[in-house]
Formats: sequence, structure tokens, C-alpha cells
Amino acid sequence: MLEENGEVHVTHKIKEPYCKWEIEKLAEDVGLYLVEKVWFRRSEYPGYGNKRGSGARADETFPAGNSYTFKFSRAT
Repeated sequence: MLEENGEVHVTHKIKEPYCKWEIEKLAEDVGLYLVEKVWFRRSEYPGYGNKRGSGARADETFPAGNSYTFKFSRAT
């Protein structure tokens, strides 16, 4: 759930194959619209850490280069 005027921030790589995920379309499909798309700056997210998510190396980090932070809000 998202509070009125709240935002969801999703940081996502933009190079192949990740660009094929169509993050903006996925958000639109669930009633969100793009407010802003900016280059990801780790310094703006204190405590940020990433993990691979699956497989034998799931707890390892990975370079977050070539990533945008997509900022979405609810469609009105």
C-alpha cells in the first residue's frame, strides 16, 4: 500500500538484459506512474546494500553501475 502522495523508488540496471524487464510498463500495469527517473547515486541511500537474490552466490553484492532510480507514485 502506498500513502497519498507517497512514492516507490526502484533502482534497476538499464543495460541488457535488464532493460527488457520494462520496469515502467510493469509499474503502469499496477496503477503507478513515473514521477522521475534519475541516475542511481548510492550516496543518496545511506545503508544501501544489494544482493544477487538467487543461486550459490545470492548473498554477494554486484556493481550497481548503469542503473537508474525510477520514482513512481499512484495514478490519480
